[in-house]
Amino acid sequence: MEDFKINLFEKEYNRVFIDFEHLDDTQCMFLKKCLNGLFNNNDSIENNLKLNLKVISYVDDINSLSEVFNTLEIFPIEKIYINWYKFDDIDCLYYNDLILYFEDLWFPSSDDIEIFDNTFNWILSIRHDGCISYYKRVMYQKC
Repeated sequence: MEDFKINLFEKEYNRVFIDFEHLDDTQCMFLKKCLNGLFNNNDSIENNLKLNLKVISYVDDINSLSEVFNTLEIFPIEKIYINWYKFDDIDCLYYNDLILYFEDLWFPSSDDIEIFDNTFNWILSIRHDGCISYYKRVMYQKC
């Protein structure tokens, strides 16, 4: 998380910043490899996202990030990851904190982010212009 976001948050809320962990290079590489398993090919995660993400909405068109997750029927586990840049700058934080403080974490016009959890079954992307897109692993049910 960038220091200026932490400082703004602490001034705004007059409290310590939310609990989060900034991942090291080894952890980022591991997550990138796991996330790439969401797609059934050997292409890079960046190329897979470019080719497979489905646009659903714009931030201005929604009331909250939780509405997006509900609409997509994505139910993240307790901790989620935010990728800030090329999957080499990733933070881990609580899903509830992301929902509650999304506007304090994502800055329009400057942040392109991906959000995912360690099920590696889905990824949500929010561009700097507010475009929201996603990819979800297709789960087949037995008859």
